[in-house]
Amino acid sequence: MKAIRWFMGLAAVVAVAGLIAGPVGATEEAAKKDEAAGMEAMMAEYTTLAAPNEHHAHLKNLVGNWKAETKFWAQPGAQPQVSTGKAQFEMVLGGRFLKTSYTGEFMGNSFEGIGYSGFDRLQGKHIDFWMDTMGTSVMKSEGHCEEDGKIVTLAGQIQDPTGKTMTMKTVSRVVSDNTIVFEMYGPDTTGKEFKTMEITYTR
Repeated sequence: MKAIRWFMGLAAVVAVAGLIAGPVGATEEAAKKDEAAGMEAMMAEYTTLAAPNEHHAHLKNLVGNWKAETKFWAQPGAQPQVSTGKAQFEMVLGGRFLKTSYTGEFMGNSFEGIGYSGFDRLQGKHIDFWMDTMGTSVMKSEGHCEEDGKIVTLAGQIQDPTGKTMTMKTVSRVVSDNTIVFEMYGPDTTGKEFKTMEITYTR
């Protein structure tokens, strides 16, 4: 009889354990499924944000070799210094960025610059990075576009030789399939904005 009671007690314990383990196991499995679904949704969103969109397609339209005429104003009302150069625009990193390679003259000296333009889908902004032989800094700008990407307005900050930070604005206008006008604006000695540079690209 003791053996029978012991066996029945063991069976009861096993049954109760099974009832408890069943829901726990189901809960853990459901949690794993939810986690997997969440990861899948996150990866799908990441894939979407990582892919080029219509803004990158607008940049792709600029790919090619261009001639450049640059006008530079040292101060408001001054006669512009005019120079020429050439630029190559090409898409890199799977169509995510437009790389600009520029060579020419600036203020009587040879000049070379490299820039990268793109559209950050996460921030919903146009972004730009520029570096050249006039210094060892990188100018970073961000902004927005209008008219299906034909006008892009950006703002960024740079430091002058004294270490003072200045805000610079750039406006790129696609005038036609073969003409682009790039303008840069900065502060004069009083802080008032004026156009410091204009580059006309033709191909």
